[in-house]
Amino acid sequence: MYRIQDAARPAATAAKHFVNGSQRMASTLVLGEYTTPVVKAEVPGPKSKKLLAELSEFQQSGSVQLFADYNKSLGNYLVDVDGNVLLDVYTQISSMPLGYNHPDMLKVLENDENKRAVVNRPALGVFPAGDWPAKLRNTLMSVAPKGLNSLTTMMCGSCSNENAYKNMFMKYMRDKRGGTSDFTDLEKESCMINMPPGAPKLSIMSFSGSFHGRTLGALSTTHSKYVHKLDVPAFDWPIARFPVYKYPLHENLAENEKEDERCLADVSHLIYINMNNKHFDKQLYYIYKIIYIYIYIILYILYLPVRTKPATSTSVMVPGSG
Repeated sequence: MYRIQDAARPAATAAKHFVNGSQRMASTLVLGEYTTPVVKAEVPGPKSKKLLAELSEFQQSGSVQLFADYNKSLGNYLVDVDGNVLLDVYTQISSMPLGYNHPDMLKVLENDENKRAVVNRPALGVFPAGDWPAKLRNTLMSVAPKGLNSLTTMMCGSCSNENAYKNMFMKYMRDKRGGTSDFTDLEKESCMINMPPGAPKLSIMSFSGSFHGRTLGALSTTHSKYVHKLDVPAFDWPIARFPVYKYPLHENLAENEKEDERCLADVSHLIYINMNNKHFDKQLYYIYKIIYIYIYIILYILYLPVRTKPATSTSVMVPGSG
């Protein structure tokens, strides 16, 4: 039986942190930032509603909440087109750690080299600019955690997760081959029809309530809202229970630790079940391949154009002509 050894107790740790630690939930990073929210109109206001009607004529816009005025937004505050000043705890899906219109960020974009990078949109995996190694070394690598000496630059959270998933699978299979990338003919052929061993039966465990993105692979590990997943095929990957705590944390330590134990037991069980599934038999691949070939031949015969013989000239004798 697989066991989770020395598992942390999230409930107890979190409770201790909130009771004994001082919390700072927000900070002012931009001079001139608004001091308080100001609501001048309903949200969404009349201008936002008008723009929403206009946008809906040619784009799906059911998730739009309001239209923002990014010229007036500053720091932790988002300003909408109706003049409402809102304390923003959404921060563009947690992608604005420095807030709106931070002067240092604006200054960076005034740099001509950075402007050209935006305008020319280099394919960094093929044609990176000459200053790219230095940029990575002076930015991301300068703050990389100890021991993490490699990186992959991506455009968004979903595609970052997609590539992380692929990297995990590739690393696992490369290790199984003894650290080489010498693929067999069977692997090369089978991956092209989405079959093992080239497309191995591997999986990623995710947790109930989680959100990891809405691209196809990441969506199989997302379980937060049904609207994200309806009508989209998904991988049959294991989903473990995630702790649901009672609050206040420090008053419900016993109950929450039991919840941790239940969830850890669920994780152990899923790992055991998935690790003990029967491995792929090569004969199964050949059976599928033969079926595939037969189907192809049958379809080819059924839809083979009927070849007609070319017309030949004929002589017709007309009475009285000879």
